[in-house]
Amino acid sequence: MIRLRLNNFFSDNVFSAYDYFRVVSCETTFAWASAPENGGPIMGELFHYIDKDSELLPGLVDIANRRTLKSCEFNNSKLTRTITWQPHVVERPNVVAGVDYVMPPDRWLNTAGVGAYRFGSLVYILTTPAAATQYVTNDAKVGIRHKLTIQVKGQKSVQLLNRSPTTPSRTGSTCSRTKM
Repeated sequence: MIRLRLNNFFSDNVFSAYDYFRVVSCETTFAWASAPENGGPIMGELFHYIDKDSELLPGLVDIANRRTLKSCEFNNSKLTRTITWQPHVVERPNVVAGVDYVMPPDRWLNTAGVGAYRFGSLVYILTTPAAATQYVTNDAKVGIRHKLTIQVKGQKSVQLLNRSPTTPSRTGSTCSRTKM
């Protein structure tokens, strides 16, 4: 399960310079990183779904029986898989038990409580059908990379040095950050 905390991706200075933010998208790339020990072909499978509201880690059976479960395969010619998704807010400041409803993902959120927000998760299972013969002494390895894009607006007053009167002021922007 991949849970997003924005403080892991962006500096607090980004949020202290603006009044509002929203998460635009998350691009998660899974890269198969190990070859089978027996020299055979790579045979792996990724099962995943976007969880909008759970606070607990679901069990393996719950994940496998999910109606929205999707799958994609890894093989020698396709070693990476990218999933683009938009996380939903599932926990926010001053609310004891999560949120009262699944909040729309395009809602602007207050930057003052950025550390208290928690977003929906990408829940996944990685498997290989011939693990006993392909990966005898080690487990298969998969690298995971995230590219998280946020929008900010309501830039707080900042004093810029050497700013010419013809330079336009910034009222909002889009930031993107990749983390492995």
